Amino acid sequence: MVDGGVAEEVGVAVAVTMDNGYPTQEIVPLSEVTLLPDDVAVSDDSSIPTNFRFESPVYLQAGVEYAIVVLSNDDAYRMWLSEIGKDDVKTGEFI
Repeated sequence: MVDGGVAEEVGVAVAVTMDNGYPTQEIVPLSEVTLLPDDVAVSDDSSIPTNFRFESPVYLQAGVEYAIVVLSNDDAYRMWLSEIGKDDVKTGEFI
């Protein structure tokens, strides 16, 4: 998931927030996970994922839009992502 240089001291966090699908300060309970730099996988072609595992199930309400937020205080991190209507970086297939 994460690519580019990896910070030496600062990790990466992922959290689920809620407000019509836009990121907010309101984090869904049990949805915040932080990885140390040694736990962040690095890849030039998106072939090695970085896995964020929640400590317990994160319960979300039906009919509510949520945002998944990836955070770091270091700009050395880069993230691979997929976008509907674009080509897959690794396979070249249309998504």
